[in-house]
Amino acid sequence: VSQMIESGTCKRVLLVFGHTPAKGMELSNRNVAPIFGDAGAAVLVDYSKEVVESYYNIETRSKGFESILTPMSGARMLPSFFDDAEWELFCSMRDKKVDSATGNTIGLFNLQLDGLAVFNFTIDVVPPNIRALMDYANVEEEDITSLLLHQANKQIVQAVGSAAQFPEEKAPYYAFENYGNNTMCSIPTNIASVLKEQSESENIKVVASGYGNGLTCASCVLELDNIYNSGIRDYVVPDETPTKTELYDYYLEKAKEV
Repeated sequence: VSQMIESGTCKRVLLVFGHTPAKGMELSNRNVAPIFGDAGAAVLVDYSKEVVESYYNIETRSKGFESILTPMSGARMLPSFFDDAEWELFCSMRDKKVDSATGNTIGLFNLQLDGLAVFNFTIDVVPPNIRALMDYANVEEEDITSLLLHQANKQIVQAVGSAAQFPEEKAPYYAFENYGNNTMCSIPTNIASVLKEQSESENIKVVASGYGNGLTCASCVLELDNIYNSGIRDYVVPDETPTKTELYDYYLEKAKEV
């Protein structure tokens, strides 16, 4: 988005994203089930005549992709709805379970997480990525309002913040404590909560860093002066939410109309 605006291609970009990792989560998988939360976020980025500097540092270590993986998912495992044998095989895999190294019994349609491998990747890669970026941007810890880290869990946030040479009060884990790991929305959740009281002030400069699936790490230095911060709004599922059977009947009728 920054490149799109700086290049003159766009003057205003609405970035909308969301994820529902808790949907369909297998509760018996205690390695991941208590961690995740659902969220959505929207960010409007606008052109400014003022010079607004931003810096980015992106790394991918695909060698460790299997550390965060749902085996029966994605394009490789997408069944053909018109091939009976393939669909039957896919359905039969629902009952297949594996015993993980942590002692959990996990279904093949559920997220499998090698916590130690992910933790080691995070500690080995993310702090150096952040420090290299800050050196390139010529900023020091005292120039930064907050270190906004992906809220994987409290321990990782604390460990990365410390290794990146930030005091604990500058590397908040408020979002995880209150909303869990809401994946791609965790940094916006941090911005909406931690910077709520500072959003009207000047000279807000943050370092943000996201990491995880891939395995990937991406950090940025951003100036967030004069931003509007709407804060966090809790979503309550309405009582009249239709069941999947009701949705099936509804779309069947719509298909008949077409």
